[in-house]
Amino acid sequence: QIPYLKALGKLSTIVGIGGTRYVSEPSLQDAIHLGTIAEVGTLPNLNYEQILALSPDLVLGYDAALTQVTNYANRLRSFKIPVLSIDDYQESHPLGRAEWLKFFAFLFQSNNIADSLLDSVFSSYEAISFSQAKTHVPTILINYPWKGVWYIPTQESYMAQLVRDAGGKLL
Repeated sequence: QIPYLKALGKLSTIVGIGGTRYVSEPSLQDAIHLGTIAEVGTLPNLNYEQILALSPDLVLGYDAALTQVTNYANRLRSFKIPVLSIDDYQESHPLGRAEWLKFFAFLFQSNNIADSLLDSVFSSYEAISFSQAKTHVPTILINYPWKGVWYIPTQESYMAQLVRDAGGKLL
């Protein structure tokens, strides 16, 4: 969700993040270090007191069809904190993921910025995708082993589509 907010110039609206150690955006790393963005925990160990103290207008999460996800959303709603599920990870095409920018633009009434950015992204993506020579099709292995298992994207995933559009073949 951070890249969407960054594209719209709305990083300053973030008051808390679950799993701050995974944040790579430099300006947010600085804010986390300074304490202006709080660590609110990760499932199943959310810090509800911290979230309540932040008094957010909205919590952005995701729905992985897990009981603990439903439980956290219901608990936050019981505290009168609205929760929105952002399921961009389920998109099977990279441009489908990019279109989620429109959703975020709607939240912040920044539709013109989103339309302009998306026009540019779509044009660039299509130009690169159609320009790839198909004389050599490299085979690509994505990701890395984690805890003894090598997780790779499926052929229907957005990552596989990216590889295909760049002129490669996903292993």
